[in-house]
Amino acid sequence: MDTPYGIFKYDINNFCAYISYQTDTSLSYIKQKKQITYLDNYLSKVSQHKKVFIYENDYIDKHYLEDYSSYYVKCFHSYKKTCSRIHFFELVDSDIDYKEEFRKALNGEASIINPQCYLGHIVIRPIPQTFLAKVCLRSYYPEKERLKNYLLSEEYLISLFGINLSIDTIAFQEQDKILSACATTSLWSFFHAHPAMATLYLPSSSQITMSAYPEQNGFDREFPNSGLSTDMICRSLRAHDFVSEYFEFSDANDKKIALLKEYIFAYCSSGLPLILGVSVEDSDTHDTKGLHAITIVGYSLKTQVPNSQLIAHGLDKIYVHDDRYGPFVSVKFDNNNLFISLEENHGVSNVITFPNEVYKPDTLIMGLYHKVRIPYSRIKTTCIDLLAYISEYLIYYCDKKDAELIQALKWDIHLNKNSELKADILKREIDNKSKYVTRFWPKYLWDAVAYYGEVPIFEMIFDATDIDHGDVFLGIIPFNDKYASFIEDIIKDYSHDHFKNKIKQDHMVKHNDSYVWGIIKYYREKESYLNSLSDLFGYLKIPITIKPLEIKDDTIVNRCDIKLNQRNDDQKFQLKKELFQGQKYIWVIDKEGFLCIGIESELLRQGHPTLTDGMPARIGGELVYSATKEKWEVNPFSGRYSSDYSTEDRKRYVSNAIIYKFTVYFPEEKFCLLEDKTL
Repeated sequence: MDTPYGIFKYDINNFCAYISYQTDTSLSYIKQKKQITYLDNYLSKVSQHKKVFIYENDYIDKHYLEDYSSYYVKCFHSYKKTCSRIHFFELVDSDIDYKEEFRKALNGEASIINPQCYLGHIVIRPIPQTFLAKVCLRSYYPEKERLKNYLLSEEYLISLFGINLSIDTIAFQEQDKILSACATTSLWSFFHAHPAMATLYLPSSSQITMSAYPEQNGFDREFPNSGLSTDMICRSLRAHDFVSEYFEFSDANDKKIALLKEYIFAYCSSGLPLILGVSVEDSDTHDTKGLHAITIVGYSLKTQVPNSQLIAHGLDKIYVHDDRYGPFVSVKFDNNNLFISLEENHGVSNVITFPNEVYKPDTLIMGLYHKVRIPYSRIKTTCIDLLAYISEYLIYYCDKKDAELIQALKWDIHLNKNSELKADILKREIDNKSKYVTRFWPKYLWDAVAYYGEVPIFEMIFDATDIDHGDVFLGIIPFNDKYASFIEDIIKDYSHDHFKNKIKQDHMVKHNDSYVWGIIKYYREKESYLNSLSDLFGYLKIPITIKPLEIKDDTIVNRCDIKLNQRNDDQKFQLKKELFQGQKYIWVIDKEGFLCIGIESELLRQGHPTLTDGMPARIGGELVYSATKEKWEVNPFSGRYSSDYSTEDRKRYVSNAIIYKFTVYFPEEKFCLLEDKTL
């Protein structure tokens, strides 16, 4: 064609005729392709309005250019090195002059050629028959909630003659049967969908195929490519910095299909695509058509399944990129198989029919970030075991009704990122959010949320990057403070020998793949001396400021007159320490729980940092004798250490200091919290 572009109202015949011209493929062949029928059906679901398509006759596609240089340029037949690209826009007003609207857009004026009306684009390879190089179309599924309908998506930025467009989707590609078979195409979609892959470094089909073959390949030619085995798919994943894992599901039964659903939900709900190898059968004749690979890019969850502790078992559909059909193909679970059917469309072709097919699951392949080391199976076992132990505890010590409530909880287990979890915590209606969002956690976490019906109650966090036998449990995060505290109290109460010994024995003998004992250890260790200091006297913080007068010869002045701790040996503890009633003191609890006391000096104006050498400390304040009360008044008036606490926290920390420090070290004196509204 002698023009760089064209614009037409979308009509399947015009659309196919344009492709026929660009690819030297007969019109009848194009109209009878399954992918064309699927795409026409798909576009009708994306938008009910009339549509226009704009084509670019010469478009440089990076991946086709790499494939061209690897193979097509060496052919005797002269293939073009440029592709064509077709863009789709919806016409909300069918009477509008769409050609005039496009003219406006090309001149920088407002028009319907904008991101809101953009439905996506298709890149057409200049080769016969297998010409669909890159399909990026808007998703037509309205719900995108993780516990309902969930689809992976990435933002694609497009420039159409300088008009900036964007679309959220996952790119699809048809195998060209030369440089790629279905497994290569599945990997290509996998890389597009994976959040760890940078758009600028996505591999082409030829690069994927070459990465799948061994370096010393002597048994098969790379191009034309006849297909990739499971080992070859995993080799390609490793070549692109992923750790590959695969699970076999051949001869699927109820148990295997339940496990397949668990893996799909656990990883796909975390934003990770999966590759599923299947055996294709005709649903009527049961004839086997061969092996096939598809990319899982989403799923659908129905209502919760009775008698199941896992939300994942409610999976009833998966959405896949299937190069035999198109993007986001809906595949239903049915009798331990996957059922797929293509809606006929006589507007495209009334010559051929599409038989219904069954996909029998064979192999599920995952490509994970290399630091995700803890397997899903151990987290699942831990969650199920923990509820069993809690139920037993409630039956043994409390009410059977409480045990029934615990048994009704269902788990949502998925990978999560540190940043995404903390952003979610900030949206919850819980107390002391800062306690959780300021914790030091790894980048990748296993997140197990316990639901009662559709209401989230609490979640348990595990380090997904630790060694397999490490202490991976990181804590419980509430959705509801009351119920989360109830669960934590039960876990802490496992100090009863009956349960402690039982869990330890189960962990050692029967469930060594469970982290329940690690959860018990976590809460026992939290009660240790050092870890309890933060609960008693506040968290560690550096002083807000250090004054110049508090530094001499580049060293902080030390003015600590008394430094006491219950952990001192007996001889030091018996040393006589005195407080003089006519003297005003400053005090602070340091990192190790030492009570540090110094004489207040208005002349020197050297304060609390001189008691700790400027190191981090907890709560601090002043100590003044009240002759009227005949008691020492203790306050938290340390501007450097106490100012960040709330009024309630300051009162609590000072009260604890009086009980556990002042009255212990000075048994002959009486102490009280300063009665001051400014506290």
